Amino acid sequence: MGELRNYTPHKVLTYRPDDGEPVVLPQRGNVRLVEQFDDGGLLPNGRPLTLLSYGLADGLPEATAGVVFVVSQLVVGAHPEREDLVFPAGLVRNDEGDIVGFRYLARPGAGAVRQV
Repeated sequence: MGELRNYTPHKVLTYRPDDGEPVVLPQRGNVRLVEQFDDGGLLPNGRPLTLLSYGLADGLPEATAGVVFVVSQLVVGAHPEREDLVFPAGLVRNDEGDIVGFRYLARPGAGAVRQV
């Protein structure tokens, strides 16, 4: 497997694949989608509604041979042309319920949401 680089908002991620040793991924950057906020009118209770839309990622590194970038699921979804982007999935929790890692490097599956 090539190099993994953590560009999520998390200072440290631990990849815990079922078939191998844990890999600690310190944060190398924080890629976020550009946000746009628009007036959405009022909710039924009279409170204001804000519409949130996302643009492309800010701070996304250039593709680099042999490197896979671990980013948020939103960033992967915004850049389907980038096969070098994955997001952490299959969270691993300790006895207290704290997230201590993840099991899978994921990309969205084809098609609509399916029932499990």
